[in-house]
Amino acid sequence: LFRLRNVKFSGVDKAGLEYIDSNRSYGKCINRDSDLTIINLYASIQPFFGHFTHVLADLLGANYMSNEVYSKLSFIKEKQLNLINNKDYFEDRDIHFSLSEIKSDLNMLEEKGKTCLFFVNAADNENLLQFNTGAVVGDSDFDKGVFYKENLNQLHKVFDNAVEMAQLYEKKAIKHEKSGNPDKDHLCWYIHQENNCNLLMLHVNVGILKKKAKVYYQHIQEFAHCLSELKNKKD
Repeated sequence: LFRLRNVKFSGVDKAGLEYIDSNRSYGKCINRDSDLTIINLYASIQPFFGHFTHVLADLLGANYMSNEVYSKLSFIKEKQLNLINNKDYFEDRDIHFSLSEIKSDLNMLEEKGKTCLFFVNAADNENLLQFNTGAVVGDSDFDKGVFYKENLNQLHKVFDNAVEMAQLYEKKAIKHEKSGNPDKDHLCWYIHQENNCNLLMLHVNVGILKKKAKVYYQHIQEFAHCLSELKNKKD
């Protein structure tokens, strides 16, 4: 239930030990009967990212899904599966058992009109986080995004909170400046097509994952406060 990770701190390679508490072939699924679901398919790739989103989901009382197993860059052939971009999500025929399990879990967790947060690991730069609703790169209007159509007032409040949060660390919160509409084989398209929920892709600065414990957990608390607007709210 543990894995060793190579992590660079200030240019120095160090060994990191991660505990993996899995209950699915692909990793973790927690059903809290919440109207908010957090998904992190980069946890197997990005050190500490799975822990960050797991604790965040705990604080928000949100449903949670994470990929702790697969990566197309894995040295183990059986684990060289891309769970983020895969055309088989859109197939009805027999597919890889883990893809089938993800589809089943999504159908269990996501109901019409609910909210899904899809977390993405982003560069350590001047941006603390980027909001992406599936608009084109450079488009700053949330209503131009294909993934998020209802309760936009909530989303604007969350973004305003994010701007204030980022300023505490002399960073920025942005909209679609670096990334936009994903490829058509991306899981977000499947979620949008099959579940019809409000879907937000959140690109998070991975630099915060390497902070000392006090600042690291402070970041999680601040993210939870910022995103709490998305729970049980109506326009």
